[in-house]
Amino acid sequence: MIPKSLHALCMVENPEELEQILLKGAELFFIKCEVFASPSVQSTIQSLGENDTCVCLADFEMLSETDANMLFSHFSNNSEQALIALVSLENELLGISSLKRGASDYIVKEYMTSASVVKTMIQSLERQSFSAISTRLD
Repeated sequence: MIPKSLHALCMVENPEELEQILLKGAELFFIKCEVFASPSVQSTIQSLGENDTCVCLADFEMLSETDANMLFSHFSNNSEQALIALVSLENELLGISSLKRGASDYIVKEYMTSASVVKTMIQSLERQSFSAISTRLD
């Protein structure tokens, strides 16, 4: 199901560029998209606490191991939010590794389009929602 709106927190080098990509993609799906830049993992986690349903798009090549661990810890305890790792083509193994550690998905920056980013966000939130329902049923 396509949501009516998306909340995106961006931890990237150029948040304005990603915001334009997300807004263009949201138009394609006829949804509202709010995009917020976050300068640090601490501010990201604080902002995530203020929004129930949110997607965090983080450039994992910018994060220290400590920062990555903090993000994974937060998302492992929150079933209604999704973490999407952004990685470069030459560092795609980092994206695969992030999946094993708790990211909902990863996107190779060189292949990123407006539609693919928004579609990945929607699918990640759906997976999180289904996972939460499955956990409650167990």
